[in-house]
Amino acid sequence: MPTRAPDLSTRIRYANETMNLKSRITPLLGCLVLPWAIAGAARAGITDGLVAHLAFDNNYDDSTANALAGTPVGEPKFAAGFLGTGCVSLTSDAGVFNYVTLGNPDLLKFGSVADGTAVDFTISFWAHYTDQSSDPVFVATQNWNSSGNRGWGLYMQGGGNSRAVVSDGSTKSDFRPSTIVRDGKWHHYLATFARAGDATVYVDGAFSASKTMANVLGSIDADAPVNIGQDGTGGYSAHLVDLLVDDLGIWRRALSAGEVAAIYNAGKAGKNIGQVPAIPNPFVQSTVPASNAAGVSPKPTVAVTITDGLTRLNPASVRVTLNDVDAPATVVKTGPTSVVSATPATWLPSGVSTARIVFANDATPPVLTTNTWKFSSSQVTVTPAVKVTPDTSKPGFGWRVFANQGNAANDMVRAEKALAGIVADADGNGLPNLADPTATGAASGPATAATVETASLSFAIPTVINLGVSEGGSAGSFPGDQKMPGLPATDGSTDGVAAEIVAYIDLPAGLTTFGVASDDGFRTLVGFPLDAFGPQIAGEFNGKREAGETLFHVVAQEAGTYAFRTLYENGATDGGIEWFSLKADGTRVLVNDLANGGLRASRAVTTLVPPFVQFVDPPSTPRQFNGVTRTFTAVVVDGTRPVKDESIALTIGGKSVAVTKTRQGSAVKVVYQPSTLMLPSEQYTARLSFTDAEGTAYAPEWKFYNLKKLVLQAPRVTENFDATAEGTVPAGWNAWNFTDCSGSFCQTPGADLDDLNSDSYRGFVVVARDRLAVLKSRVFNVAPDETLNDQPLTVDDLSTGNLLYAESDARDDSQAQFIVSRPFDLSAIDHVVLGFGSLYEQNQDSLGAVEYSVDGGANWLPVVYFLDTKDGSGSDIRLNLDGSVDAVRTFTDANGDTAVWKDNGVGKGGKYGDGIAAPITQALAPHVAPRWNDNPTVDKRFEAFRLPMAGKRPDVRLRFAQLGTGSWYFGIDNLGFYEDPTAAVLARPVMNAPVVAGGSVVLSWTGAGILEEAPAVNGPWTPASDQSNPQYTGNTSPGKFYRISQ
Repeated sequence: MPTRAPDLSTRIRYANETMNLKSRITPLLGCLVLPWAIAGAARAGITDGLVAHLAFDNNYDDSTANALAGTPVGEPKFAAGFLGTGCVSLTSDAGVFNYVTLGNPDLLKFGSVADGTAVDFTISFWAHYTDQSSDPVFVATQNWNSSGNRGWGLYMQGGGNSRAVVSDGSTKSDFRPSTIVRDGKWHHYLATFARAGDATVYVDGAFSASKTMANVLGSIDADAPVNIGQDGTGGYSAHLVDLLVDDLGIWRRALSAGEVAAIYNAGKAGKNIGQVPAIPNPFVQSTVPASNAAGVSPKPTVAVTITDGLTRLNPASVRVTLNDVDAPATVVKTGPTSVVSATPATWLPSGVSTARIVFANDATPPVLTTNTWKFSSSQVTVTPAVKVTPDTSKPGFGWRVFANQGNAANDMVRAEKALAGIVADADGNGLPNLADPTATGAASGPATAATVETASLSFAIPTVINLGVSEGGSAGSFPGDQKMPGLPATDGSTDGVAAEIVAYIDLPAGLTTFGVASDDGFRTLVGFPLDAFGPQIAGEFNGKREAGETLFHVVAQEAGTYAFRTLYENGATDGGIEWFSLKADGTRVLVNDLANGGLRASRAVTTLVPPFVQFVDPPSTPRQFNGVTRTFTAVVVDGTRPVKDESIALTIGGKSVAVTKTRQGSAVKVVYQPSTLMLPSEQYTARLSFTDAEGTAYAPEWKFYNLKKLVLQAPRVTENFDATAEGTVPAGWNAWNFTDCSGSFCQTPGADLDDLNSDSYRGFVVVARDRLAVLKSRVFNVAPDETLNDQPLTVDDLSTGNLLYAESDARDDSQAQFIVSRPFDLSAIDHVVLGFGSLYEQNQDSLGAVEYSVDGGANWLPVVYFLDTKDGSGSDIRLNLDGSVDAVRTFTDANGDTAVWKDNGVGKGGKYGDGIAAPITQALAPHVAPRWNDNPTVDKRFEAFRLPMAGKRPDVRLRFAQLGTGSWYFGIDNLGFYEDPTAAVLARPVMNAPVVAGGSVVLSWTGAGILEEAPAVNGPWTPASDQSNPQYTGNTSPGKFYRISQ
C-alpha cells in the first residue's frame, strides 16, 4: 500500500553533514555521491538494464545473456589492459581500419521520443591513447562526416578532450567536455543519455559536462552498426593509432551519478562492471520529469525512483518540495526499488521549477541524502475577456492553404509569409499559390478560386484535424488520415505547404492539455489568434521533423469558447497533422470528435469581430533575427464591418511613409518600400491606423527589428587592407591569439600562407582574396537577395584585393583570435555608421564579435555579436520569457563546446563573455545578432551598424574577435565609416490653411504626417478615416477639429 511521507523535520536526525553537489548531472543534480565502494556481495541492480558487456580479456565475448559479442574488423589486437587480463587496441590510419563492431541489434536501438519508443541509455569504457589527430571515434553509430547525421557517437578532439553527439537527423545535442583524456593515462569515460533531459559525460567518476537533448525528438537509430574505434560507416579517416579500450558496457537506462562513481572506483580496484560492489546507501536512479526537461505539465506528477544500496530507504523519511513548497508524497516499494510520487497542490508557474527530494536510509544513525533538479513547464492562461460566442451551426475548422514546392524551408516565418502572399524564391521573385481549389479532401466543398495568384485558398473542414498529404496514412496516434484540402497542388506536388487552421473550441475551467502531431512544423496560438499582436503561443515545433508530437497546456479561468489558430508547414516528402487533447484518463482524442469525448470546435462565431492586423513583416519582436526583410508588409483584415481602404496610413519612427494597398477579398495588403537607410540592428516603432465602415478608428502600434535598407554615401574614412602585405596586419593594428597546439593542428610549423594549418593562420592575418579563394572558395559566397545602394550585392562589394581574415575551421583545437585597429579620426563625421564586407560563417560553438572604443581602448562599446541561432544543437542565445535576449546569461553561461585558453596562466573561455571587452550587462542584448550554423552563404553580407558615441571623435578604434574550435572563419574587408544624413531631425509636417471650394472645405498639408480629427480642440484625437492629401470634406454637424501629426 502507498505510504504517505510525514514531515521530515519530526522524524530524522542528521547523522552527518549532507553533501550537496551543484554540478549539472542527469538525471540527478545535487545528489549525495559517496566516492567509495563498500566490500560485500555485488548488488544485481547496478547491472540492471546492462545489455552488452565486453571485458576484452583477450576475447570479444559479451558477458550478458544477450550474447552481443563484438566482431573484429581489419586486424585489431589485444594488449595489456587496465583491469582483467587484456584490452583491445584499435587503429584508423592511412586507409587501415582496425576496429570492433557490435552490429545493429534491436537492443542497441534507442528509438524516438516522438513515437514513444525512446529509451535512455549509457555507454561506459576505459580508454588510453596518445597518437591521435582531428576527431576520431571512441564509440559511434553515426556517420561522422557530419555531426547532423542521424545517430549518436562519442569522439576524440584535437585538444585531447572529447565530444558527445546525438542527432535525429534534423536536431542534435552536441557538446565538447573540456576534461583532458589524451594524456598517456588510462581514463574511465561514461556518457548517459536521458532522452527527456540531458546528455551527460563523466570522466574518472566525476561530472565533466552535459547538454540538454530534450529537443532531439526523432529517431536516433542510424540504421548502421555500433562500432568501437570507428563511426557507423567503418571508414572515418581521422588519424588514430593504438586506442586502447577496456571493459565496455552499454545499458538501456541512464546510470545515476552514484553508480558512475561506483563503477570508476571498482575499476581502480581491478573489478569490471559485473563485479562492482554495492553502493552503501539508497540513491536516486531516475526522476520524472528528468533534469532540464521542457514542456512539463504545470501540474505534473513527479516520480522519483530510489534504489536501495547496502542500506535501505526509510519510506517515512521522504520529503518532496516543488519550488520550496511541500508536495505530499507517496512511496511504493517493490523489492529494492521505491517509487516516490508527488503532485503540487496548485499549478506551477510557467518557466523553470526546482524539485527537491530528501530521504534517509534505515541505518542508525541515518544518513540523509538530498537530490535537487530543475525542469520547465509552460502554459498559457486565457481570461474571460477573450471568450467568444461560437456559431455551432458551423462545426469544425477553417483551413487556409498555400502550396508551392519552391516554398520548402521548414520555418514558421516562411509559413506566415506564404499565407500573406509574400513568399519569394531565392532570386526574390514572388511564388504563386498552386494549391488546387477543387481538391476538397477533408473539406465540405471546394474553395473559391483566388483572383491574385499569390493569395491563399480557404476551405471548411466540418470534422476533425487528422490530415495527411495523401489519403489513409497512419502516422501519429490516429490512423486513417484524410487528405489535406488543396492537395495535391496543380503541379501534382504535395511539398511546400503552409496552412492555417482556425477553430473556436469549448474549454472547461482549469487545465486542458492539447497535442499536435505534425510532419513538419506547427504553432498553435490562443486568445486573439488571428491578430498579429493579440495571441499567445500555446505550443510550437519550429523546424523539420518526422511525425513528431508536441504536448502543450492551456488554463481557462472560466469555462467557455476560446479562439485558436494553428499554423502548419510541410517542407518536402511526407506531411501530416493531428490536433488532439488529453482526456482525464490520459488518452488522446481528436478535437471535435464529439462521439469519443473530444472538445467541441466551431469554425465561426456570432460575436462582433473588429477588423485586425493579421500579419506584419518584419514581425513584432524584441530582438534581432537572422533573416532580414527589405520590404515592410502588413495585412489588414475586415471584421464584421469592413475596413475603409482609403483610411489606412502607416508611420515608422513617428514619420508618415508612403504605402501601396492591394485588396484581395476581405484582406488589404499594405506595403512600404524604404528608400533611406534602415538598419536591422535598430528597433523601430510602427503605427498602422485605419477605420471601419462605421468610422470606428483603430491604431495598433508595435516595435520591430530586422528591416534592412542600405543606402550609403561614399565612406569618409576607409580601410581595405590592400596596402598591407600578406601575412601581416596593418600598421598600428595589434593582433594576438590563443591557439591550442597541443594536438596536431599546428602541423605546419612556420609561416605558409598556402596552408591553413600553418602558423600564418594562428591569428588574424591579411591575405589576398585570390589566394584564399583557392584554399577555401566558400568564403566568398554572397547571400541571396542582398542589395547595397539599390544594386544587387556582389562579391566585390564584400572583398577586393586583400582582406583581414581569422581561420578556425582547419584546427579542431580551441582557438581565440583578437585584433584591435589603429585609431580612426572621425572628427569630421557627425552621425557615424560603420560598414564592412562580412565574410563570416557561424558554427554551433563560435563567436564573431565587433566592438569600438572612443577613449583609446580604455573602455569598449558593443557593435555586434554573431552567435548561433536555433539549429540542431539549440541556440547559444539565451532568451527571457518575453523573447528578448538575456545578455548576461548568453555571455556568462558555461558552454561545453566553447573555446578555452589560458591568458598569463589564468584560465579563460568555456563561455562567450571571455571573448568580449564590453561590460557584460543587459545593455548588450540589442547587439546580439543570430547567425545560421554551418550555412556557407546566408551570412555573407555587407553589414552596417550605427556607432552612436563615435561622432566627432578623433580616436575611434575597432576590436574584432573570433572564438572557435574547428569553427569556420571571419573575414572583414572594405571597411568604412559613413555619415548618415537621415539621422538629422526632419522638419515637422505643417497643416495648410483650409480653403473653401465648391461648397467643400479643402484640407491639405506639407510634409509627411498623419491627419487626425477630434470633436473638440482638446481631443480625443484619432486618425482621420481619409488620409488623402488634399481632401475635400463637406459640412459636418457637429463640427470637427483637424491636425497633422508626425
